[in-house]
Amino acid sequence: MALFKRNIQVYLLAGEKEWLNDRKGLDNLINNYIEFQNNNEYKLSGIHLDIEPHQFSDFKNDRYNYLYKLIDLVKTNKELYKDINFDYDIPFWLDDEIEYNSITKSAYKHIIDYSSRTFIMSYRDTKEEMIDVSKDEIEYAKDNNKILYLSAETYSTEGDNVSYLEEGRNYMLDELNKLRDLIPNNFGIAIHNIKSFMELKD
Repeated sequence: MALFKRNIQVYLLAGEKEWLNDRKGLDNLINNYIEFQNNNEYKLSGIHLDIEPHQFSDFKNDRYNYLYKLIDLVKTNKELYKDINFDYDIPFWLDDEIEYNSITKSAYKHIIDYSSRTFIMSYRDTKEEMIDVSKDEIEYAKDNNKILYLSAETYSTEGDNVSYLEEGRNYMLDELNKLRDLIPNNFGIAIHNIKSFMELKD
């Protein structure tokens, strides 16, 4: 397969907020992933999960409970499926102090602890702001030898500074190239998403 010959890693991308209340669908997905791995010459590199508890309509009123469930899901995946690399997308504002397994610390710290790689939705339109909104996660990942990715957004209706939609592809790539020099070598940069990226103006 051409992707693998070019040393491009391919992950299974999925995410449903309902998995926080009932993980049956997630376990079915993982079992299908395992079956694929066992029956194909070219293997996927892992599973990339985008599970966003803030999409629940009652998130504001039950925030602690949903974040606890997210942490528990991440840890459970690590324990049940030790041979699978799990990536997780998280927003940059998961600073809530959560007690889990008798340890109280910020939600993002728990998630970084249990994930193979963590992708921060550092959705801002300059390298400085992408780093600024992610600075706590960056320091924690560095101190704990964990892999972190900073993610750029290419489409948003939430304001000019959230995505690179208004600035365009050339400006974004220039910013991300400069960002590369400002983060540790084992960190990465992600772009959300391929369709809107290809549609960006130059």
